[in-house]
Amino acid sequence: LSVPASSAPVERVFSHGGIIFRPHRRGMSDANLYELIYLKCNSLKYQVALYKYVFDRPQDPLYLVY
Repeated sequence: LSVPASSAPVERVFSHGGIIFRPHRRGMSDANLYELIYLKCNSLKYQVALYKYVFDRPQDPLYLVY
């Protein structure tokens, strides 16, 4: 049984990198590129976590205080 050369998550990261690193952004530093790719790849995960925090918490009166 052979191991695939790449997986879908890795290909997705490279795809996001290609979308972010366009010709007009060629002067971007490595650190900025890394941070933008990290944020792009993890933004949905954080949105889901925030949604669960806001809407799935117990209906305790203390949570209703703004």
